[in-house]
Amino acid sequence: MSESPSANAPVSASPLIEVAHLARSVGSIVILRDISFTAARSTLTAVIGPSGSGKSTVLRCLNGLEAFDGGSIRIGPVTLNGTATPAEREAAVREIRRETGMVFQQFNLFPHHTALGNVALAPRVVKGAAREVTEAKARELLAKVGLADRAGHYPGQLSGGQQQRVAIARVLAMEPEVLLYDEPTSALDPSLVDEVLNVMRDLRRNGMTQIVVTHEMGFAREAADQVLFLDGGGVAESGPPSQIFGEPKEARTREFLKRFLSN
Repeated sequence: MSESPSANAPVSASPLIEVAHLARSVGSIVILRDISFTAARSTLTAVIGPSGSGKSTVLRCLNGLEAFDGGSIRIGPVTLNGTATPAEREAAVREIRRETGMVFQQFNLFPHHTALGNVALAPRVVKGAAREVTEAKARELLAKVGLADRAGHYPGQLSGGQQQRVAIARVLAMEPEVLLYDEPTSALDPSLVDEVLNVMRDLRRNGMTQIVVTHEMGFAREAADQVLFLDGGGVAESGPPSQIFGEPKEARTREFLKRFLSN
């Protein structure tokens, strides 16, 4: 059994991530409404809730993949406001993406590159690092996610869980401050889920700040430092796992957990 969150994750006084009154609409359809939360450095935040509650949209706003209409996002020293001009938004998004890495449901690996090649490619292309440097770092990261012996394998030769671990190593190669995951295990066979979750646990123990949209309730309860329950585009309830799963305050939270955990 993993150690408790308090034993693993040092919490800084100033939050690394601060989301204030985030709002997004498409026409008359409200996607996000007044979402506010903070995340301290070296903590794991689990975002749960029913389909259509806005979970993935929050992540996409955090990484600049979607624009938002109101509120603000701060990651480290960089702030992005919903009222920013196109030029201001472009500049802020560029800086935010230097601070964050995104892991998606689908692995999106390059099929013609080996695991080593997939991990080493971005630092070489984006940062201009030398091949020997990027490949050495890629081997370290593949070892970190338990795939040192798969460096020469192509994606088609790897299981889904192994491909997702390569995808995580590829993001880590860019040395982000924050990792964002959008349902990273949803495309996996149930037997492969734990190998990805274990990588996330190890990263948490090593101080990586992570925000995870997930339906893995056992993982959220055991590994998260805080849980956000989204419903109807807003944060219906937030708190430590002991509260959300043990003594939820909101009827919507209780109904969701009862329905979800009974399936």
